[in-house]
Amino acid sequence: MVDCRDSFPGNVTVDGRIVPDSRADENPQMVELLYLSGFNENPLRRIKLITLNTKRFVTGLIEMEKRLIWDIPTRLFHWLLVACIVAQYLTAEVLDAIDWHFKIGYFTLGLILFRLLWGFAGTTYARFSQFLAGPGKVLSYAKTMTNPNSPEHAGHNPMGGWMVIALLLLVALQGISGLFIGDDIINNGPYYDAVSDATRDTMNSIHHTAFNILLAAIALHIIAVVFYARFKKQMLVPAMLHGKKPTNEAGISSSRLLLALILVIIVIAAMYYAIEIAPPAPAVDADMYY
Repeated sequence: MVDCRDSFPGNVTVDGRIVPDSRADENPQMVELLYLSGFNENPLRRIKLITLNTKRFVTGLIEMEKRLIWDIPTRLFHWLLVACIVAQYLTAEVLDAIDWHFKIGYFTLGLILFRLLWGFAGTTYARFSQFLAGPGKVLSYAKTMTNPNSPEHAGHNPMGGWMVIALLLLVALQGISGLFIGDDIINNGPYYDAVSDATRDTMNSIHHTAFNILLAAIALHIIAVVFYARFKKQMLVPAMLHGKKPTNEAGISSSRLLLALILVIIVIAAMYYAIEIAPPAPAVDADMYY
């Protein structure tokens, strides 16, 4: 059953008749025209108007079809980053596998570098220019948080966009600081010998503090996802799996996989240089020979 009342400048009765309401002041000529034309006395005219309203309603539903919003590289990045963060925690806190902790850390830094490049060269909704909003828009959006019927954004909403940036920066800070520290046994970051003891201590402090902040940010992110699913009925997780969201906005035509592959190659080359070529040779402890 379709509620057609919003199309009329009055209230529709059970038998399809209309009587004016407060909206008649907005368009009194329309109400007068309906009465003079015999709308209430002519069932065929009532059916015609109701049918027209029904068509508009159905058209609105059709327009809200699922469209491709998140490209394959963005989705892969998202879930690979989730896997890396979990693996980093397990290798450091549970398994005591520091060697793997370092290796996964390098891979995570490569992911962040790729996402930064993809944020400028990727598809529409992956670009920073699409979802980074100014303070005014963020505040305006924040005022709609308690409205369960507020419209859903095709890409990241103004608040979610800045959460993306915060998470990227925190993970990047984790990875970069890890390049300068070691486990005091055998495993050291590639730039451990390039800095002083004081710098290593600072980087070590940043590494552990940033991770605690990252855990808090991740918890906030999960709470937001649950809030949107339960309160606003906006299912964010499935969209990040299959890439589609119900929206009236234009979707993307492709995932630009060739460009993504080129960027992956650039990232691999850059990371190899940064980890294997650029770092200074490890210092040799003379006492180890005695």
